[in-house]
Amino acid sequence: MKIAIITVIFCMVFCLVCGASDTELNVIESGICTGVVDHAAVGVDEVFGRGVEKLYCFTRVLSPYLEGKEQYIEHVWYYQGTERARIHLPVKSSSWGTYSSKIIQPFEVGDWHVDVLDPLGETIRVFQFFIKE
Repeated sequence: MKIAIITVIFCMVFCLVCGASDTELNVIESGICTGVVDHAAVGVDEVFGRGVEKLYCFTRVLSPYLEGKEQYIEHVWYYQGTERARIHLPVKSSSWGTYSSKIIQPFEVGDWHVDVLDPLGETIRVFQFFIKE
């Protein structure tokens, strides 16, 4: 009887741990940048000039990767508090770098931010940046 109870408890704990890790994503490298070269962000900053035409949000995540199970993140771009773009990005291995980009119009000066969301829609990172005159 004791062995059966211990086995059930072990299985419950194992299932809880595995279930929690299926969607756990850890951002290990990221930022708003002017380009992505050789799987790395270049020109990372928090303030950009009005003349910038395009910016990238680069995110490298560590995650438990289960073969055949889709894992993803989303980049949600906001300008002055209004959502401007939502990009669904697959995570295809346990260490995965990905990025989204946004064309910046000349009149879009001011406060921006990009929320990085996990598969459950929870915010795992926020990048704030500013486009100056």
